[in-house]
Amino acid sequence: MQRYIDEYKKILAQEKNPPVNPIYVDEIASKIAKLYEKIRRVIDWKEENLVRRTSIERILKRRLISELSEWALLPDLEPAKIAGPITLEIIRTGYFENGKIPEAKIQDVEKILAKYLYILKNSPYAKENALAIKTKVQFYNWILEIAACEIDETLEFSHKENLLMEFMTESVFENLKLLPEGQMDDEDKYIQVYIAVHRALFNLDSPIIAFNVLKKRYPQFALNDMDFTHDFTARIQEIWDQSNMDLEHPKRGEFQKLCEKYDAAYLIIADVMKNLENEKESMGKKVQNKETFKALIEQAYRKRLETLKKRLFRSAIYSTLSIFVAGAASLFIFEYPVAKFFYGEFSPLALVADTTIPTALMFFLVSIIKPPAKDNLEALLEEVLRVSHYREEKTTLVIKLNKKVRKLMNLIFTLVYLAGGLGSLYFIYWIFKIAGTPLTSLYINTANVAVIVFAAMAIRQKSKEITIKEKGSVLEFILDFFSIPLAKIGSWLSSKWKEFNFVSVFFSTLVDTPFSSFIELLEEWRNYIKDKQAEIQ
Repeated sequence: MQRYIDEYKKILAQEKNPPVNPIYVDEIASKIAKLYEKIRRVIDWKEENLVRRTSIERILKRRLISELSEWALLPDLEPAKIAGPITLEIIRTGYFENGKIPEAKIQDVEKILAKYLYILKNSPYAKENALAIKTKVQFYNWILEIAACEIDETLEFSHKENLLMEFMTESVFENLKLLPEGQMDDEDKYIQVYIAVHRALFNLDSPIIAFNVLKKRYPQFALNDMDFTHDFTARIQEIWDQSNMDLEHPKRGEFQKLCEKYDAAYLIIADVMKNLENEKESMGKKVQNKETFKALIEQAYRKRLETLKKRLFRSAIYSTLSIFVAGAASLFIFEYPVAKFFYGEFSPLALVADTTIPTALMFFLVSIIKPPAKDNLEALLEEVLRVSHYREEKTTLVIKLNKKVRKLMNLIFTLVYLAGGLGSLYFIYWIFKIAGTPLTSLYINTANVAVIVFAAMAIRQKSKEITIKEKGSVLEFILDFFSIPLAKIGSWLSSKWKEFNFVSVFFSTLVDTPFSSFIELLEEWRNYIKDKQAEIQ
């Protein structure tokens, strides 16, 4: 805790330093680009803490199309020439504050681009034949996702969030005992705790986690040293396999459950520190005094509780709108014409059901989310003090790696679980069938509802960010029986959403490029006008 406070003070000191020779983009061009990004957020919904990175990823994929497609007609990309335009386009999106990024960052982006272009050109996958095209595309996606994470971090490093993740990882790792001992070495144990902390604290996705784990396993990776990059590229297949193994570890669920149980304490500690930023000199003393610290914890808890409902509602709106827009587009572009062709009609009731049932379901699932129990604050206070203040008795956290498997009981539970899932699917299918939805749309709508349930379950999990003591209800128990199997299907479909969401693909391929060119032209025109205006005496 003391190390955390000391590092937090250093971050506050760094934040006061103004950027040297900051980059400014045209305000009007930036406003238009921001509006476009808001439309994109509805079409291709992501968690708020992920939208900036996914925007950078989209820009990289479009700018590096020649490397992805290997079109011989396109010229070779030169990092020195594309680093500036890419950086300016990223700033125009509005996810970075105008005038806060120093111009020297363009050189950093150039080094990053040089590193990843070298990997793309010299990896074994660049030499694979056409039969390996799927693996090649997956590899290119992985590399560009990692590159987007590094550019995002370079332009604006999330110091406080990363410091909190380090704090929780070290605290859990030091107190964690794996049984039986010796089945997992300390490095793998640390990495699994680190990955679970990413998901528990901020619900970060696989690309960000993979990037941070790469930095842990290979400290030289982010230094952009070309000698290291050469060796790194030669081992890229092994490294990619290791990254996937880290993220898909068979015991990752056990680490995840443990970290989600204790993450609330660390989030509240971060809130307390944020509230004390204007009292940097007395920060340590106020945390050290237990009574003062308790009062600060209660204040931070009530403040986060107030904002939690607003954030959940905003997430529900964006996720519902995203699926509603994609569903409506699917209905009128694909489902309706196909139904007219085969059946000659698409009833008004079916049209209404097709668009309103998923939306109503989302709002129902979100509306039943309850705030933490009244005695949650007391349990949270105890946990925060355990984490932050020295105690003679060490609290040991235990994960059992080899749980006793009761085969008969597991078989019964599996059958009941499958029954709940199949029952949910049939019920949804039956509702749409009653509404007169054509057979060609029934399966699409059922899959759409599964994605809706998965999104609602993710929002529900987010609602427990400050919950230490859970209080279940009969309604939740019944809903879990039917919704969790459905959410698993939705999770799989959601991971494939980029392939199925043709509205997003349409925007990426046919709208992004000309729109980006228009914004650049607009900014150049605005700069030209300003130059001419400056000449007027």
